[in-house]
Amino acid sequence: MATSKDESSFYTNSLTSIGYMEKRNAFEIEFDEDAEVNITDIDFSMLFTQEEIDEKQQYLKVYNERLDERERRKKFIIDHNLTDLKHISQENSKYDPVELEIVHSVNPVASYVPKSRFDRLKSGLIEEYNLMKMIEELKIIEKSGCETVESTELYAKRVKGG
Repeated sequence: MATSKDESSFYTNSLTSIGYMEKRNAFEIEFDEDAEVNITDIDFSMLFTQEEIDEKQQYLKVYNERLDERERRKKFIIDHNLTDLKHISQENSKYDPVELEIVHSVNPVASYVPKSRFDRLKSGLIEEYNLMKMIEELKIIEKSGCETVESTELYAKRVKGG
């Protein structure tokens, strides 16, 4: 499916605005970008004591952990499609304000579970909210004295003004 010029430029501009370079699969500014600073001057020599070598190896270990975290975060962003601002906007437009608040409140959980499981959690919470809303509406209808489907439909028409 071909995309229009406007859609294509929006997509490119949204990626650029967040600093993601798709063809390189890299961000303009990486997480913990100064991780390399601590190891830039490390060198090894046969003249170093074992203690000095151990210290330098510790620096390298910390550096590798920081790189692993950088990669984990990048993978999370890519896996959750967080570089596609248009997609995010379209997803958010599906929800009413309360549902959107629910989605935003559970977003921090996303980094701890696989995307499919997070999506199920999100949809389950929204479904629970909608069921609770429906139950409240049915309680109001019941309090109004409606006992049949017909009387409920008449009540709904009166409430909606039709």
